[in-house]
Amino acid sequence: MQDEYNNQVIRQGLNAPYRKIFDAVEENEQLFWELVEEFRGLQVNFPVRLYNAEQVEILVLNEYDGSNADVLAQRYGFSKRWVDNVISKNKQDN
Repeated sequence: MQDEYNNQVIRQGLNAPYRKIFDAVEENEQLFWELVEEFRGLQVNFPVRLYNAEQVEILVLNEYDGSNADVLAQRYGFSKRWVDNVISKNKQDN
């Protein structure tokens, strides 16, 4: 991994995507090289939503206490309407 490069990372010489990663990990070279090794050659697309809707449905149903739909919507980055629909759908199914 890092040993094959034998050089300290020189930020100014990095391609722009690598420079952004290097900056994001706060110049932690070990973490930088781990990420490079893991994703080198891949085109990575980060979805707009951090959380998977199907998994969040389960979390919402487990965490809903009857009055915290707003909090859950904000926590997981979904609309309150979406959370209300999940809760409503669950009530209809039961």
